[in-house]
Amino acid sequence: MKSFIRASLIISFILTSVNVFAQPNRQSFQLKDLRKLVRLSSPQISPDGSRIAVIVSRPNWKKDKNIQEIDLIDVSDGQLRKITYKRKGISELRWSPDGNLLAFIAKETGKKKSQIFVMPMNGGDPVMITKSKTGVNEYAWSPDGKNIAFVAQDTIPNPKAIKHHEDVFRVTDNNYTARAVPQPWHLWIVPAKGGKSKRLTQGKWSINTDQGSISPLTWNPDGKSIAFQKFPDVWYGNSWHSVVAEVDTGGKKVRTVIKDEGTGHPVYSSSGSTLAFVRARNGDLNNGNAVYVNKNGNITDITKELARNIRNFTWLPGSKAMLLTGEKGTQTVMWRQPLNGKAKQLNLGDISGIRSVSVSKNGVIAFTATTADHPSELYVMKSVNGKPERLTNLNSFIDSLTLGKAENISWKGYDGFSEDGVLIYPV
Repeated sequence: MKSFIRASLIISFILTSVNVFAQPNRQSFQLKDLRKLVRLSSPQISPDGSRIAVIVSRPNWKKDKNIQEIDLIDVSDGQLRKITYKRKGISELRWSPDGNLLAFIAKETGKKKSQIFVMPMNGGDPVMITKSKTGVNEYAWSPDGKNIAFVAQDTIPNPKAIKHHEDVFRVTDNNYTARAVPQPWHLWIVPAKGGKSKRLTQGKWSINTDQGSISPLTWNPDGKSIAFQKFPDVWYGNSWHSVVAEVDTGGKKVRTVIKDEGTGHPVYSSSGSTLAFVRARNGDLNNGNAVYVNKNGNITDITKELARNIRNFTWLPGSKAMLLTGEKGTQTVMWRQPLNGKAKQLNLGDISGIRSVSVSKNGVIAFTATTADHPSELYVMKSVNGKPERLTNLNSFIDSLTLGKAENISWKGYDGFSEDGVLIYPV
């Protein structure tokens, strides 16, 4: 949806520039202005709802790269402070449960592999706590904040043989461009202060695929086990056979907790009594994603009545409802979905393109979004009943330009289905 909104913006900018000579006093959008667009990603609100950390990327066209930083924004007044410098490959911001630490993935200085860094929020430099030879792909804090579980790819078992071109592999359901068999990705655990990492899982199955299909990890609130999406192997072609599995933090035998194929994105409720997960509705990939909950062995599609393709979800405080994100017509919207009952769409005003969403323990919602005439910015809602407030203005230059009017339109297709789109008017 973000690419759709971005495409609509670009089209409107181009149409605006068509009439630039007819309206010499108006400043229109030029293709070179695309180089000014600032991108925000991975917003994470602190547990107490007072601060939001977000990754800000600015393009450097001369060097053909994006310059990244982590910014910290105060929810009360929108004050912004840069808290990282000269970091590359930043992703996956995560607050510790008590809000005193902020973790993120970034490339180790002078090296290509990404590691986990932990930064004290009362002052101090980030500390690299992992030393994975293959890099880190995903991670999650333990409920007590003492440990971090992470996913890393296995090392090649026979590097000497590979070096001597003994690299024959069996062709299965892999990408046709594959020239080697990727090693599987497995689960590890490391102290949050740094130290020796402990391996929890192993085998030919994987927690990721060659196309990057990894889901978030979720700790049971009792801290004794971790649930994850388990793929039968490393190939994306077999990813629809995935299940949800769980392993004790002691590293004992992996057990399947949701056996229905095609399940993923498991997230425990705050009490640990309910496990939510995503699966194609009724197992049919043509139906789009639904959110299911497993409580005491009873599995229910809580989004059945809503009947929308759910892009993402997160538990709301109290674990009696979820915040859903999905498409409705030409917009991305949010719903409050109780475990039992009808979903309620949130009033987002003119916001049309929502990406990452984060919810604090007291129900404050942070997210990045676009409107029809403004690129990505950071927004906050004090509750599901509140109104969105824009906290950043990093793409303010757009507001000085004259853009084409964007209008949602709908019609009936030849087969009777309801169709929708966006009509962009020239200036």
